[in-house]
Amino acid sequence: MQPNELPIVVIPLELPVEAAETLIAFLYDLTETIERHYAPAILCRAQQRPASETPRAGAALATTSPDP
Repeated sequence: MQPNELPIVVIPLELPVEAAETLIAFLYDLTETIERHYAPAILCRAQQRPASETPRAGAALATTSPDP
């Protein structure tokens, strides 16, 4: 599934440069906040999982076809 296929995520493709910069800064801050909040639980879960079951980064995206 691609981001534009999700009902709550729409990628704005026609932003002025200044708005794009603001959006990128916001997304970095949002990502940092989410990582800080969930990092302990994610690390704990990863430590409980056998190494053979550890998901690769981006594994969830592997089932989607890339945009042309």
